[in-house]
Amino acid sequence: MSGEMGNDGMDSVTFRLVLEAINESLVTFDPDGTIHFANPSAERLFGLSTSPTGKKFFELDIFDEGTTERLKELFFNRSEQGDDPPQEFRAVFMDGIVKWFRIDPIPIRDRRGKVTGLVTIIDDITERKEFEHALNESESRFRTVVDSLQEGLGITDLDDRMVYANSSLSRLCGCSTDELIGSRLSDLFSKERSEGTPRRPHRTQRGTTSVFRSKILVKGGGNIDVMVSTAPWTGGSGAHLGTICLFLDISERNKAEKALRESEEKYRATVEQSAENIYIYDIEAKKMVESNSALRELLGYTAEEMKDISPSDFIAHSEKNIQEQVARVLKRGKAIIGERTYFRKDGSLVDVEVSASHILHGDRAMLCVVSRDVTEKKKAREQLIEERNRAEFYLDLLAHDIGNLHHGILTGIDMVQLSEGDPDRRERSLKLVKDLLLRSIKLVDNVMTFSNLRSMPLQTRAIGLRPIMEKGALSANDAIPGKVMEHTLKWKGGDIQIIAEPLLQEAFFNIYHNAIKYHRENVVDVETSVEVKNGKAVIRISDTGPGIPDDRKDTIFDRVNDPLKRQHTGLGMSIVKALVERYGGTVQVQDRIKGDYTKGSTFMITLPIAPDR
Repeated sequence: MSGEMGNDGMDSVTFRLVLEAINESLVTFDPDGTIHFANPSAERLFGLSTSPTGKKFFELDIFDEGTTERLKELFFNRSEQGDDPPQEFRAVFMDGIVKWFRIDPIPIRDRRGKVTGLVTIIDDITERKEFEHALNESESRFRTVVDSLQEGLGITDLDDRMVYANSSLSRLCGCSTDELIGSRLSDLFSKERSEGTPRRPHRTQRGTTSVFRSKILVKGGGNIDVMVSTAPWTGGSGAHLGTICLFLDISERNKAEKALRESEEKYRATVEQSAENIYIYDIEAKKMVESNSALRELLGYTAEEMKDISPSDFIAHSEKNIQEQVARVLKRGKAIIGERTYFRKDGSLVDVEVSASHILHGDRAMLCVVSRDVTEKKKAREQLIEERNRAEFYLDLLAHDIGNLHHGILTGIDMVQLSEGDPDRRERSLKLVKDLLLRSIKLVDNVMTFSNLRSMPLQTRAIGLRPIMEKGALSANDAIPGKVMEHTLKWKGGDIQIIAEPLLQEAFFNIYHNAIKYHRENVVDVETSVEVKNGKAVIRISDTGPGIPDDRKDTIFDRVNDPLKRQHTGLGMSIVKALVERYGGTVQVQDRIKGDYTKGSTFMITLPIAPDR
């Protein structure tokens, strides 16, 4: 049998080995449902610990009764009705686990067309189905959110044609969303352009946003004053796809502003001279009506800019909290709000004490808000954005990096269980599980180090650079059994003292650790040179590993702000950057041989040296 050749020149033993090696699960049945052949992938898929060959598939008690009956119908009706497209199938296992399969049963026929067997190819598509479900939910949430916006929202493609419009924009224009889809955005704007409207309001360059007042046409005649915000619509790869526009009806607000200016001009001089920060807020329009010079100076806005923002744009509290305070003032007539935090235009924060009164202008309810500065500058807005990125990064780290390692560990455990009677395979599987577990532990340690760096008080002192580097190199070498780092150290400049903390050792550990970890050989050559230039210690660490492509050199140190550009699991390089910059230094990566990154990398670190006493 082993010498028999098939029509394609492949002997049956080789053909069987090929079937056993493929990733797809493959099972062949005799006409009575007896399993003729099942490859290892199928055995793993169905959780079988022994070969099912010679057993009836539907008597193995793999699935619950309902699933078993549906599979019988799917498998053996196929043999009677002819070839059909592959079917996607929801299967419930006996232990209650639910998976989705893509099943393609193919009948085997003899020359007379009689079915002599069945070949079934089965793919586990559970992950894809879960992704599709999550995507559908995400799209549903998106539509619910944008359709509930008070602002009209429209999205155009690169040809200026509307591809999406929410119900608010439909009501604003007096036409259906179907009429808006496919129309040109520029056709919405009245030829009677308002002051400040761009000549081509629909043209939004990549990376730019704009806010302006304009007029849009209403079906049946007339126009409405709107505040328009435009921003670029970009895809996941950063490609410019079109423009996102928000339209806010400000016609009523414009009327209110005009009335207020006419009736309150006599009070403006007094308000302008006040040392208190004062603004008038139109509750219905949810916009600023007036502000005095003290508030504008505090926040850094011009008078016109203040009219184009709402309190939620500079009050550093939730919209819900703001509305609760508004309701409180309306109920009492006046109230001391207490200490609040404002955003300045430059992004910095300032603490103020606030009181507010309910006033009427005609039939419109207004708030007169008075505040005074009670704090120094605090953290800038960019710090708040960084905190958000950090939170998203930690979520991404848990969901992706640690999740992948744990899935790998589970796979390794399955491999150990399936390697009964094969000591070599069992040993390799155990090594895989151990390596993945060590990587998971190291990742958690790095997360703790990286997280603590921001809150850890700086306690620097003059320390020797050489012991720090040598301890880092030794720890890295010990951390990866089975590999040896041949380290050459070229030292110039004598005993170099730097202002840092012993924690700096972690930076050198991570650089040496990566050099050893990603090198293809068991003996890893690393060369370090140290010298003093212009009052700084200059350290160059060169390896002969696989190198770092040019498109990754700018992002390798920053996984927090660029988590999508991950090429490997870990935080090592982010920790290197955070530690070096903590002590006033810099770090960058270059090709060891200029122009050929495949010949290895050179990490160059500069650190200020301690002054001579």
